[in-house]
Amino acid sequence: NSLVQKAVEYLLNLYDSEHHSWPIIPLHDNTAPHAPWWTCDPARMARWNGQKANPGAQIIAHLHHYHSLTPSDFLMECTEAMLFHLESLPDAMEMHEIGCCVFLAETKSLPDHMRTRIVGKIQRAIDCTLARERPQWESYGLKPLSVVTSPDSPFAPGISAEIERNLDYEIERQDANGSWAPNWSWGGAFPEAWNDAAQEWRGVLTLQTLRTLRNFGRLV
Repeated sequence: NSLVQKAVEYLLNLYDSEHHSWPIIPLHDNTAPHAPWWTCDPARMARWNGQKANPGAQIIAHLHHYHSLTPSDFLMECTEAMLFHLESLPDAMEMHEIGCCVFLAETKSLPDHMRTRIVGKIQRAIDCTLARERPQWESYGLKPLSVVTSPDSPFAPGISAEIERNLDYEIERQDANGSWAPNWSWGGAFPEAWNDAAQEWRGVLTLQTLRTLRNFGRLV
């Protein structure tokens, strides 16, 4: 697929070999509609640059999936650099970094010895960071179903009770039209564009939630 090949080439060219990372957002002039946290300024970019796993771990997962299009020496080098970075972090990790690492850990083409290292680290991060109770799920945070979308997940056994409660919660939260709405906003920035983005996010969240409910046998 030429489109996939071009995407892989783009990611390879975008890699910062000095810092072993990808930029979280491309440089832009802030005029296009965007969430406030995606505004480009030096202080914000410096803060993002410290979070190498977001999006780096998820990009590496895609490169392992398309390993036939990725130089093997580069793939091993960037994966080892990511593992070294993860193992240097405190267990209380940022929630989006955890999500990207979960995606990498569940990538089937990742070598098992690398998966074992990631799972151990992210299990400890989940223990420290997970929002476990219903009142916490009303606001933006790391919910059980943010990290476990299937009973086959390596992270499911330790939080089985929380998963069941979160499944009940999501079923109750479904809107009358059958969708699930985002529980965040752009805080008044670009209001017309946010209305469109919120509708698109409804589609994403609805598909994700229905898939998870199906995986756990909760669809009737």
